[in-house]
Amino acid sequence: MGTETTSSPITGCAQGDNAYHVIERATGKVKGFRFTWKAAINLAQVLEARADGMKVNIDGWDK
Repeated sequence: MGTETTSSPITGCAQGDNAYHVIERATGKVKGFRFTWKAAINLAQVLEARADGMKVNIDGWDK
């Protein structure tokens, strides 16, 4: 895995060989992966919002 690019206590993003892995910091488990940094950050934000009990809609998420 590569270096982490976010500073959230809930999730972090690390670049693997061909994808960015979204990692839960508390457990160290990969929660998902995306092939662009922007998509990985969007996924991390959605997971964080869900953990906080919020409903999130990100523009372009359904495309």
